[in-house]
Amino acid sequence: MQAIIMSAYRDFDELSRLLDIYSKYFNCYVHIDKKSAFSDSQHLEILNSKNNVYAISLYKIKWGSYYHLLSLATLLKEAMKNKENTRFHLISDADFPVKSYSEFERFFDANEHNYIEVCDITNMPVMQKRYQIYHLQHIFDRKSKNKLFIYIDKIIRNLQYSLGIKRKTTYAYKGLVWGSITREAAKICLDYLTQKRIANLKYCENSEEFWLTNAILFSRLKNTVVRDNLRYAVWDYKNVNGPKVLDISNLSEIELSNAFFARKIIRHDDPLYIALQDKFTDNAY
Repeated sequence: MQAIIMSAYRDFDELSRLLDIYSKYFNCYVHIDKKSAFSDSQHLEILNSKNNVYAISLYKIKWGSYYHLLSLATLLKEAMKNKENTRFHLISDADFPVKSYSEFERFFDANEHNYIEVCDITNMPVMQKRYQIYHLQHIFDRKSKNKLFIYIDKIIRNLQYSLGIKRKTTYAYKGLVWGSITREAAKICLDYLTQKRIANLKYCENSEEFWLTNAILFSRLKNTVVRDNLRYAVWDYKNVNGPKVLDISNLSEIELSNAFFARKIIRHDDPLYIALQDKFTDNAY
């Protein structure tokens, strides 16, 4: 059985529709950001009434903070309780499947590879700054409308650089947390998150990006890693903090890719959403 590990925050109706699609074929585990307008018990009850859906809301997730890591780890731990779950896809609520479910089955069943984004940062001083000083993203939201918070956060970081502060920690790799991993890899990733490790990652910039990569690549499963997370996304200078919203003009390129998910697709009435939904559910069973 394949499982969805989803981070959600955008829109309840769109999330509900998306889960109706996923939950027909996957076990779905969802964390809703407590900052969202639909993180209350009433909305959670609606989601949890759906077959194959487990929804919780535990953390207020400031952008890039370790609370995002904690929310995904909590879901993964819950998903591991079901021994039938053998493949775990970590996605956001803006990620949509781009192949038919039968293709998911053919590709991932009895497939022991782990598909994650990997960037070797051992010779990248700029990226090493993400863990060498103390980042306080769990306190100062860098996407806050309050410019004072952003200004204070920047001062604290620059002060540490000026004082020559350098934490006694090293991470060799980083990569977006969105990937598709096996059950064995999921256990390794959860075991990696000791209390000491969590305390360390708490002060890393975008801490979840150091999780899967370092946990798996420094384990016995290193040779199972395929450095491709099978996600289609378009990044450009206008979208430095995230991929652009996709539309029907991206369909042909998506179909030519080896991706199994595309991000961002956010509206159920978008022609791209409709086309990919038809493809995903076509001849699923």
